[in-house]
Amino acid sequence: MAMSSPLLLNTLLLVSAAHLACRYEQFALDIPRYRNRVLPTLISFVEKWKGFDIVLLATIIMMSIHEVFEANHANWVKHLKAVAQIITTYVPDCKNCDQETRMLLDIFAYHSVIAFVGTNEGFLVMEYYGQATWSALRGKNAFLASADQVITYVARLGSLSLEISSNLDPKILTPSQLRRVLDLKAFLENWKPPTGGHGDACNTVQAMRYAGLLYCHKIIANSFIVCGREEILSHCQAIVQHLGYISLDSPSAASHMWPLYMSGSFLNNRTGIADQESQDFIVERLDALKLRRGVKTIDLIRDRLKLIWNSDGDALAALPDAPLILI
Repeated sequence: MAMSSPLLLNTLLLVSAAHLACRYEQFALDIPRYRNRVLPTLISFVEKWKGFDIVLLATIIMMSIHEVFEANHANWVKHLKAVAQIITTYVPDCKNCDQETRMLLDIFAYHSVIAFVGTNEGFLVMEYYGQATWSALRGKNAFLASADQVITYVARLGSLSLEISSNLDPKILTPSQLRRVLDLKAFLENWKPPTGGHGDACNTVQAMRYAGLLYCHKIIANSFIVCGREEILSHCQAIVQHLGYISLDSPSAASHMWPLYMSGSFLNNRTGIADQESQDFIVERLDALKLRRGVKTIDLIRDRLKLIWNSDGDALAALPDAPLILI
């Protein structure tokens, strides 16, 4: 597709330059050049846009990936919202896309959920998660083929969290809302990897499943319902255990930031839950991922966790959630 579209090709070159610049400073010089090739053309494309266009959709998705490497959460969310608008308007066209485009949409579906839980912003196109299994790419070693069900449950939790935030008292869940949270929690507790799935992909998804369970606890905690410390600690330790099985050189390691952050954020003075061994693993894993991937967002995640760990209970209670790119 990129070979027939200069706009998309230049966007891919921009993403590649930003990715390489995370490791090698000299590539940062190429970023303004490629950005200047992309943005004026993209703006003109949008202004003249009259209907569904696969190239525009792919370009904006790739621009959202570019913002991950730039550690710009505001633009990341802005681009994801733009994609969501296209999908919402043209759901039938998106569902009938070719395999290549559907794989791009899968990236969007994954990023949208992580954007929501990491920034409390975004737009979840719940129609995309209408079926628990939606990944275009199948196979026992394909990450999203193993993860799509868990991501769907987390998307539904995110949608429910947004609904709860509009309650007269956001700290109090209605009986219906509480029942739905507990139902989704039960789905995550009972989830099993797809038949034939194994290895790094499944261990990563298991870590994400436990991160989803911690997300349930976060939502329930706002309703003054006491969450069991032993249960929360077991989820944190399970994340560390599953990620510990995976080599840092594995492609799956690129999806470890969210579970690492969720585990670390619950080990603090406010919850009264501590596990120095798990905290040490989280810091060591983040440091090692930064050395290998060079992505700026990892520094922000590590610094945020250290701030959480070094704050006492009162200071932590007053600490607002910082928007993070957890990818």
